Amino acid sequence: MLANINYRGTVSSVKGMQFPPGKPKQIVDKSGKYTIVIFQSGKCRIMGCKKPIVKKDLQYKIRDIQLQSITVTLNLDCSINLYKLAAKLEMQSMFEPELFPALRYLKYNPLCVNIFASGKVVILGIRSLQYDCIVDNIKSDISSLIGCLQ
Repeated sequence: MLANINYRGTVSSVKGMQFPPGKPKQIVDKSGKYTIVIFQSGKCRIMGCKKPIVKKDLQYKIRDIQLQSITVTLNLDCSINLYKLAAKLEMQSMFEPELFPALRYLKYNPLCVNIFASGKVVILGIRSLQYDCIVDNIKSDISSLIGCLQ
């Protein structure tokens, strides 16, 4: 299980920063641990954190840091016939292979759960750092569905 955590906040000292000419007015800093985008308004997004952020580790003075979303990826270690799975789930799924190569599992709305034929599952939109229970429920639910198809 791999998680990417995204935050939003406000950078305290935007007035002294040099923003590049042209649009959009933003600075992108890609340190090894995360990517931070600072806009001219002072708002910022911190993306791709593998662990929860600690203020003292941040390069900039950021106030009002809030969790924005968490993306979790899983590997079920088996191939999945998405056509059979879509037929089994009926109204609880959305599968249009001409538009997107994954089956969207709708049971866990407002989360976006995408299941790929390779056995990979991407869960987007988690808004709590205590996400293990949600991920375990989704994983066991999908595993039981796949087991009944084989």
